[in-house]
Amino acid sequence: MLILGPSPSKIAPLSPAPAGPAVPTFRHTPAGRRFIDARKARTAAEVLGGLPAPGETWHCVIPPAKYDFFSLIDAMLVLAGPATITDLYLASLGFNAKNAGRLLELLDCGAVQRCRLLVSVYWQCQDSEADTIAVLRARLTWFTAALAHLKIIAAAFTDGRFIVAEGSANLRSCSSYEQFTVTNDRALYAFYTGILEQIHTEARRR
Repeated sequence: MLILGPSPSKIAPLSPAPAGPAVPTFRHTPAGRRFIDARKARTAAEVLGGLPAPGETWHCVIPPAKYDFFSLIDAMLVLAGPATITDLYLASLGFNAKNAGRLLELLDCGAVQRCRLLVSVYWQCQDSEADTIAVLRARLTWFTAALAHLKIIAAAFTDGRFIVAEGSANLRSCSSYEQFTVTNDRALYAFYTGILEQIHTEARRR
């Protein structure tokens, strides 16, 4: 038997939401857009083929298994060369030993000067990841776990570029179709890194 709810005319209107503190927002009108169907690309560098101009946002779809979200960092460094990254902020549900090793190589060779990483408490609680977590805690500017499901790469380059990638993929293996955007915008970089610093500070107080 099909049961229907009240007719639209009998539904009471919603009450206005109570006033509260202003919600941090970032509003940005891209100077340009690019749409990239990268399902046949073999590498992350091939996906991008370059980096956005200041104010531009590129929208990308990538295929399963060929490369992961972390590989965008290497692609950015290749495409921005000889510039390097002064400050790298990363947020992901989780990480893995392979990408942790690659991140340490980038720190050791000077391609990345400083890195901060936010992961979820769920991933941190996995016993199988204890060794990877210990290494990251020892080597990064900070490593923080919180109730977070963010997926962000925010990189400040020595040539003045501020590249932000955000999307559905985690910074580990990729077994699904994923989407992300890449934007060159200092204000967007400041927006995300400011929030990540606040989450880190709040987590340390608990």
